Order: sequence, then C-alpha cells, then structure tokens
Amino acid sequence: MAVFNNKLYFGGGTYVQSNDALYQSDDGITWEQINENAGYGDRAVFSMLEHKNSFFIIAGYEGPSVSTSSVYSSLNGETWNLVTTGAWFDRFGQTVLSFNGSLWMFGGYSFSQTSYLNDVWKSVDGETWDEVTVSGPIWSDRYYHGSVVFDGKMWVIAGGQDDSFTNDIWYTENGVNWTQVSPVGDFWSDRMFSCLVVYDDKMWIIGGGETLGSSLNEVWFSSDGVSWAQLQVQGPMWSVRQAPHCVSYDGKLWVIGGGSTRDIWSLDI
Repeated sequence: MAVFNNKLYFGGGTYVQSNDALYQSDDGITWEQINENAGYGDRAVFSMLEHKNSFFIIAGYEGPSVSTSSVYSSLNGETWNLVTTGAWFDRFGQTVLSFNGSLWMFGGYSFSQTSYLNDVWKSVDGETWDEVTVSGPIWSDRYYHGSVVFDGKMWVIAGGQDDSFTNDIWYTENGVNWTQVSPVGDFWSDRMFSCLVVYDDKMWIIGGGETLGSSLNEVWFSSDGVSWAQLQVQGPMWSVRQAPHCVSYDGKLWVIGGGSTRDIWSLDI
C-alpha cells in the first residue's frame, strides 16, 4: 500500500494467492481496479513507494519458495516497465525508503540464499544499485520489520526471524553509521509483521504478532523513538491482525487489511 499522485494504491496478494491486480482510491471508501494484470507479475510482500515522481514496486514473494529481485516503475500506476532484475539477492519482507534523493533497501529473506538478510542497498534511479558498506554495529538479519523516514533519519524497527522476534530500534542519517536506541518507560514487546508509519509528527507501530501464531491490535507511538506510549482507543477498533497495511493520507492514519481481513479503518487526530 502506498500514496502516489495524491491517491491511495493497494495491490498484490498473499502467501496463498499472489497477484498483480492494482486498485486506487481518492477517499479510502470507493476503490477502482485500474489494472487487473499490471504487468509486474504476481507477487506479495513487496515494497511499493513513490520516488522522484515515479511509482516503484520492488522485489517480493512470487510463490512457494520463490522470491524475486525485479524492480518495476510507472508514471501513472497503469503502465509498468521493468527497470532491472536487481543487483542484489531475490528477497521478500524487506523495506524500501526514499531518502535524500535515493532509494534505500533493508534486509528481508532470500529463498535462493535460504537466509535472512541485514544488507543495505542504495539507488538513485531504481535501476543501478550499490551495496552500502556499513561501519560499526547494525541491526541483525531480519524480515517483516518496519522502516520509515522520520526526523531526518531512516529507521529500522522490530521484525526478526521465524523463531526470534525483536523489538529493537535503529536509525541512521547516512545508511553507513547506525545507532541503536535505548527506549525508556513503557515499551512494546518483541514483534514481527507490524506496520510502521509516520503520522502527526510521530512514529506509529501498529498490529503484528509476538509469535508466528499470535496477532495484535496494539498501537504505540513516539515523537522521538525513545519514549513510547500505547494509544488508548475509545470506541470501535479493528481486530487483531498480522501484516496490516498502514499509511498517512488526507490528514488521517489508515489501517487496511492484514491477515485474512479486508476492512478499512481511519484515525483522525
């Protein structure tokens, strides 16, 4: 899920059935399927984002034991072109950010390497990628983590491996030097499959699970990455779920789907 040209976009499938159908909405209520077969191939757990006025779809899960390194771009969300098959290992569950004029990719899981990853890659245009040589400590191999640009930094938060979830918090200003944050006060537990988003000048971590078989509907937020507070919801609330999609759009925080759900929720503060 992403915002492109001031519209919401939602696409892809699940582990059970990946696809390349793409939908768009101006208000989160009325959705239009703009392309039944967008052309970037059936996939799930990929990265979707805007960068330099282009819309990118990067890597992802194509089917049982198959992940891809391909990168596609579009100027309108309807017509897609293959940019590259990627200089890096195939993967899914990675995160990709647009920061300081470049695309940045972090971690994931590669079927071809049968390994979790903690590598960092950078590209100005989405076609030519260079691996970043990290100096000093960095977050451990992981997938299904969260990443955002916040306070002039790139953040990698939570995620992990199937048998070891984390709740660590890291940031960098240049992709080379990473700093681990030591939270104070109340803090959320180890988790994976959460959604991380920036809204109302804060970072928000939403949903996920503490184990492969558990699901959460907790919402935590922070204005600095150090002190966190749990949102105390009054009234209706979306159900527990892993891998929700979340985005800041039209002055609201949106939570869409996750797990086997298809519902749409918004929060206006």
